Amino acid sequence: MKIQLSEEERKNGRFDPDKLEFATALLRANGAIIVEDVLGPERTDVINEKFSQILAEFEKNYSYGDSEFNAQGQTKNMRMDLPFMAPFIEEDVVANPFFLDIAEQILGEDLTLRYLASNNSMPGGTKKQPVHSDTGPLFPETYNFTTPTHSLVLHIPMCNFTELNGATEFYPGGTHLNPDHIFKNPKLIQKLGEVMHFEQAIMPKGSFLIRDKKVWHRGCPNRSDQPRGLFTFIYQRAWDSTSGRMPIPKDVYDSMTPRVQQLFRMEDIAEEYTPMDNVYGLYHIKG
Repeated sequence: MKIQLSEEERKNGRFDPDKLEFATALLRANGAIIVEDVLGPERTDVINEKFSQILAEFEKNYSYGDSEFNAQGQTKNMRMDLPFMAPFIEEDVVANPFFLDIAEQILGEDLTLRYLASNNSMPGGTKKQPVHSDTGPLFPETYNFTTPTHSLVLHIPMCNFTELNGATEFYPGGTHLNPDHIFKNPKLIQKLGEVMHFEQAIMPKGSFLIRDKKVWHRGCPNRSDQPRGLFTFIYQRAWDSTSGRMPIPKDVYDSMTPRVQQLFRMEDIAEEYTPMDNVYGLYHIKG
């Protein structure tokens, strides 16, 4: 499920038309693809420098808790919202043509960006997360019905993803095509996941892992001595209002490029919000 960019594609900043057709078809059929090394190591390191500072401060007051999702704290997976500030909301990060050219074919040109966060596997974890999907059925009353893709997740690793540092495991090839009633039964998903084929997302930093939000997956423990940071952005069809609205200071929104503004247009944009330059990590929780 891995795709490499040619030198010509990097120069043009866009996919070759034949490769774009292939990548889009592969995502539809497989549920997940990896486009390797999109941002490049230098650009990724610049982004990660700011991100690592915020993450280190956030960890000081973080409690892993005892939820099943985090394997009772044994996965050491730490979720942190990303602040609406550079470099996290710059166009090459949230509106990169290598992603949007694919996403617009699946979600439409008027797609929205509804979730801006990170999922981070911290050193010291010992156990994998339960296998899960990030969404339930779009129409809960349905049974033997498969909902078309209405949401895509873009993951961007801030370091090289390896088996040692807990690269996420994904179940490609059809888990996103299950009838809606399957997504109402997380225990069944966990049982099936224990005997089904999965792939670990081994990839260089700055790659784009693009997946249907319904694809089954699980976080893995990080056995290295460094945090394993992963940006997680969720894009949706324009009519899909299943996400909460993120508060964005109006001056920040006004400073965005037109394409980024269009992606964030459904959020709560107001003068009352202050710039998100603290390290609490809960940037999207309105008080």
